[in-house]
Amino acid sequence: MKKTLRQINTPTCRYCGSNTEVRKHGKGNSQLQRYRCMACLKTFQMKYIYLGHEVKYSNLAI
Repeated sequence: MKKTLRQINTPTCRYCGSNTEVRKHGKGNSQLQRYRCMACLKTFQMKYIYLGHEVKYSNLAI
């Protein structure tokens, strides 16, 4: 079976599993591509970066 380029690069929705109804939906705060599933109307990113756990300050004098 021959796959087209669109079928290879299309992400799968993490909520409903559809891959034919996923469209690009802008970029998130971290400049990663966001997607919107037209089947379940939810948005998601393929990769998520959480920076809240990183230490903001180091070598502070007490």
